[in-house]
Amino acid sequence: MSADKESTQPLNCRIEKWLEQQGYPLEMQAASALRKCGLWVRQSTHYIDEESGKSREIDVLAIEQEHLGMAEIYFVIECKTSNKPWILFTSAHALDNYNRLFALGLFSSRGREAISNRWDEAEASLKWLKKDMRNGYNLTAAFTNGEDSAFGAAASVVKACSFLLRKAENGPTKLIFTFPAIILSSPLFECYLDDQGKVRVSEIDQGWLFFDARIAKFHGTCIRIVSQAALEQFAADVDEMKMSLRKLIEPDVQKEWKTFESGLKK
Repeated sequence: MSADKESTQPLNCRIEKWLEQQGYPLEMQAASALRKCGLWVRQSTHYIDEESGKSREIDVLAIEQEHLGMAEIYFVIECKTSNKPWILFTSAHALDNYNRLFALGLFSSRGREAISNRWDEAEASLKWLKKDMRNGYNLTAAFTNGEDSAFGAAASVVKACSFLLRKAENGPTKLIFTFPAIILSSPLFECYLDDQGKVRVSEIDQGWLFFDARIAKFHGTCIRIVSQAALEQFAADVDEMKMSLRKLIEPDVQKEWKTFESGLKK
């Protein structure tokens, strides 16, 4: 559309077009899908970047908090709008020799302990714990020259997760679980080497990216990568994950509550 024709459009139409280019509709759709799961959702919330000390924005923060206040589950989401497809480079060996619990998400020490103590049950009930297929080791936007928006998005969600854990360190809530994710407006493709040594590229709707950037006190985890076409399925997976996790940690929630109550009586 020429500049002259665009200028004759009603202002609200021009604003809507601009908003789509900036990614706001994707953030709104992601927030809406997660609210339907019964999660408390905040949009455009902020965290402190531990490396720079500056306030940064995260697009969507979805929270599950049990009624006693002893456990919190966070789904931390960065939304990326692009007119170019993204590529997830995968391998069946991306997670070789890496702790599967650390690959699941970023948790408080008490949260890791709660899952570790019920490992057999966790393997059977936590869908995201199973990563037996090809997993991603790199993510990039196609048809770009040196643009590193994928790394920036991954670092942002990881730093936001780390901030949530730091913030809770001195509070009564000890069972903290954070799961980072990136939602894309554009198609997502997987690139891998097949058994014959041939490069294969195929479209997928979701995948895992193993991210281990050298960020303070961060040892690596997997980030869920989701195309907009799979947003509803992602929301359903989030719902299943938070319900399964709450059931798994319920004994630890009760234990923490008793400890908290005992402290109040002293």
